[in-house]
Amino acid sequence: MAIEGVCDHDSRGNMTYTEYYVEGTQPKELCDKHTQVTICTKSGKIATNKCPKNVTVQRVYMLLDDSDSKKL
Repeated sequence: MAIEGVCDHDSRGNMTYTEYYVEGTQPKELCDKHTQVTICTKSGKIATNKCPKNVTVQRVYMLLDDSDSKKL
């Protein structure tokens, strides 16, 4: 299932869509392909406690496993 505020903020565009299920058969697991990361705009890297809070932004990235990289 899509994670609101994450899957719909993919850099390629909104990656959410609607599917219909028979009651009781709908998915229960959340998306495991997108993650939201706090980036320090000063360094361009993942923010640590050394990055001032006023220079951070939230970015959404794809998580790829080995099977995904073979498709690229």
